[in-house]
Amino acid sequence: MASTQTYIETPLVVDDDAGVTASMALSSLGESLRSAYPYMRTEALNNIVDHMKSELVSKITEQQPRMAASRARICFTDLPAEIRNNIYELVVIPQAGHTLLEIRTPRDATLSPRTYAKIPTLLATSRQVRNDASPIYYGNNGFIATFPYSATQS
Repeated sequence: MASTQTYIETPLVVDDDAGVTASMALSSLGESLRSAYPYMRTEALNNIVDHMKSELVSKITEQQPRMAASRARICFTDLPAEIRNNIYELVVIPQAGHTLLEIRTPRDATLSPRTYAKIPTLLATSRQVRNDASPIYYGNNGFIATFPYSATQS
């Protein structure tokens, strides 16, 4: 004769999301076990489910620092544009009167393109960063080129 006892869930007291998750994951476990093992005592069945909940909560809790660290990581390009622009301004706009690049050469020497094409390395990190930061760099910095002129060079 099959047992007509129903599973009585004994609550597992947990104050965090792990307990709620474990309860949801194991909500129908008691009924499934009762169907599979109709002659198992209710107390034994409750103990099995409670043990499984405890294990599940323990394993979830054990993983929470790793999950929090993963959640805390954010890609720079995921930041809002306003924050990225503030960072770009701090990086690519020098303080007033600061010389970004000064090139001194002998009088007869010519400058090669590689000598004076130095740009902030930030602009070389990715296309998105270059596209975002270039207008700030070129739009907010003054570029002055001076060439010494000698009266004897006519």
